[in-house]
Amino acid sequence: MLSILPLNVTTSGRPEQTREPAPRLASTGPAYREVALPKALQPYLECLWWREVAESDPHTLVVPDGCIDLIWSDNAAPLIAGPATKPIVAKLASGSSVVGVRFRPGIAPRLLDVPAYELLDIHVPLAAVWEGDVRTLRERGEARSDAETRLALLAELVGSRIVGTPRPDDDVVRAGRWLMEHRPHRPVQALAGALFVSERHLLRRFTQAMGYGPKTFARVMRFQYALRQMTQSSSAPLAQVATTAGFADQAHMTRDFYQLSGLLPSELSRDKTAR
Repeated sequence: MLSILPLNVTTSGRPEQTREPAPRLASTGPAYREVALPKALQPYLECLWWREVAESDPHTLVVPDGCIDLIWSDNAAPLIAGPATKPIVAKLASGSSVVGVRFRPGIAPRLLDVPAYELLDIHVPLAAVWEGDVRTLRERGEARSDAETRLALLAELVGSRIVGTPRPDDDVVRAGRWLMEHRPHRPVQALAGALFVSERHLLRRFTQAMGYGPKTFARVMRFQYALRQMTQSSSAPLAQVATTAGFADQAHMTRDFYQLSGLLPSELSRDKTAR
């Protein structure tokens, strides 16, 4: 059964030292797989994924990525994993499997009919918003509890829910994509001007759709971009990664990595199999 545990942190934001094995990034290694999206779901989802838990790798480090996921583990109720501003460690039973549907930023709140800020940094039973559908989902999954079946059922449910759902806030979705591409240091003024709205109005709409404001979203996107750069090319100098990602300098990158993951850039970059 899946047990999602908050990451134990000190007042400085660094994980407490324990005797447990160091957690692996969630989207890493041969045990983690992404599945091709059906064409109809591509505008709404980042990916479908599943993860199998080996005896040697029961602790998984989950870091902020700007997305909302639906997750379903062996013999457990499906959960909504809200947008994150801090790391958590998922402690999973050895031999179990977890499947997930990852929404593109800004898409899930309209589908779930829940403002993103109400899901910030928490996990909520999916039945809290889709009670009848989740009951049917679990009944259909009882006969075959393998990961492939659970993932297919979860994707089918999301696809059925998309029909007739109000469109997401297109301005906010476009703004989120722009931030993902440009990762600027001060996005609020530029975005508000481009959308011809006040900064206060933009902040309200962005928080409704993303869970937090554009500055925090840009910060998470910088972190994710730098993480990808480091793990794709372990020889890249950290100062160069910081500049390319849009940080003011390497010290700025180090502070953000520490606060968003509880680890230093050099510690995270050692995981050569991370996404």
